[in-house]
Amino acid sequence: MLASSSKNNLGSQILYKCRMGPKNLPHWSLQKAIDFESCYRKYYNGKEFPPTNFPIETSRQEILAELDERRCIVVKGETGSGKTTQVPLFILDQCAKENKACNIWVTQPRRMAAITIADHVAKSRRWNDVVGAFVGKLIGYQVGLDRQASDDTRILYMTAGIAANKMVGDRQLANVTHLIIGL
Repeated sequence: MLASSSKNNLGSQILYKCRMGPKNLPHWSLQKAIDFESCYRKYYNGKEFPPTNFPIETSRQEILAELDERRCIVVKGETGSGKTTQVPLFILDQCAKENKACNIWVTQPRRMAAITIADHVAKSRRWNDVVGAFVGKLIGYQVGLDRQASDDTRILYMTAGIAANKMVGDRQLANVTHLIIGL
């Protein structure tokens, strides 16, 4: 059932908007809110990142607006349009700007994709200048028993199998604000 569809001139498309009722994000404790605030200060420190040249950039505001209103959207775009790398950053940037809790899981079908994309995203923001490492701080990954993440990690790339295993212990995804499934 296609609820609605909109397309920009570069081929990125919000294809499907789920009608699942009001969005119910996890209730974060005051301590967690303080932790998020200090984490954002450490990495963002008032800095805003310029727009990228990815085609998905033209849909940034539309994607964020839809996520504010709905629990589920499907974003369709060409390979290389920035769906996997830029959409999580759109969300993270918005949460940092509004000082909102954020814990994004991004699944990838292959181990190497999860590792490579996490490395690419971390390097694209040059967050290594802040903490001395690219991956394992604000951007991390987990594939099999290999985990590069910390308490500061807000975007975690992983294989679908890891996500499924994590969901066994937390069926409500109480500690996850956004789940992005890469196909």
